[in-house]
Amino acid sequence: MRAGEMIDQLIVTADQVHEETGDIIPGEFRIKNPTAFADQFKEHAKGGHTKGYPLAWAKTEESFVCRPGEVTIVHGLSSSGKTAWLSHNTLYWLQMCKVMVASLEMMPVLQLQRLYAQKYGSPDIVESNIPEFLNSLDNLYIYDQGASTSLFDMMAMIHWGVLQGVEIFVIDSLMKLSNVSEESMESQKNAMSVLADLAIEYKIHIFIVCHSRKLMND
Repeated sequence: MRAGEMIDQLIVTADQVHEETGDIIPGEFRIKNPTAFADQFKEHAKGGHTKGYPLAWAKTEESFVCRPGEVTIVHGLSSSGKTAWLSHNTLYWLQMCKVMVASLEMMPVLQLQRLYAQKYGSPDIVESNIPEFLNSLDNLYIYDQGASTSLFDMMAMIHWGVLQGVEIFVIDSLMKLSNVSEESMESQKNAMSVLADLAIEYKIHIFIVCHSRKLMND
């Protein structure tokens, strides 16, 4: 690789177009003096590191927030309550921001049934409650998967969601992506790296469900 080509690697070379004006945004050089981060550092000093959306329980407010630019792994054995935990928090987050859920193990109508049960405290759907219930989900987007879903599909979903103002994304689960193999650590590592990069680039928070592998004596 020539010196000029090496320098090009340090620049965002892909054309970026401003969404409103259509103007080309020039590439950004990757190596910077610390003063370039002055505004970000001042924001951080004002408590920027604690900014984000809390979980649904008061006792966790001081210990965890869904900060932009980060990924959270929700990990546990099958049927241990990971999806229920996330849907409970989703109802809470919807009061504050837009949320996108890709539940690759459950049909959208069943996702709605779970949310209904958690909101009203009963799995029995009362038809007169349906309009109010659906209106309460105005900030929710549900990914309706086809025959199979790939990492590329999730990338496209996130790109679209960001344009709609979505701040929290849920992918349930990593192993349901067609190009992520349970036996290949490399494919899992690649998927996590791509999703973490998107979280940083778009300043969003992504929850990813990962199932624990059962041991021989489980």
